[in-house]
Amino acid sequence: MDYNLARLSACAHSSAVLSGVVGRQVDIGVISPRNLVYAMQAVSMAQLLFCRNAVEKDQIIMRVYSLYAKLREDRAEVEQAYGYR
Repeated sequence: MDYNLARLSACAHSSAVLSGVVGRQVDIGVISPRNLVYAMQAVSMAQLLFCRNAVEKDQIIMRVYSLYAKLREDRAEVEQAYGYR
């Protein structure tokens, strides 16, 4: 638990520092299949500030799009029932 709080504090500090540098709000998050909707929003709408490994970045983006497409496919019947499609 203490480790997670330390990481959260470090991310909040880093976000504040980056916000000061770029002059706008910056969100820092981990792109993971556990939070697929957030990951999809991040890869489709966010502006990338830094990339250490372009191949790995592209693989992550492809995986997020693939998993999101599967999620939408699995939820299609429910979305149709509620009029979302």
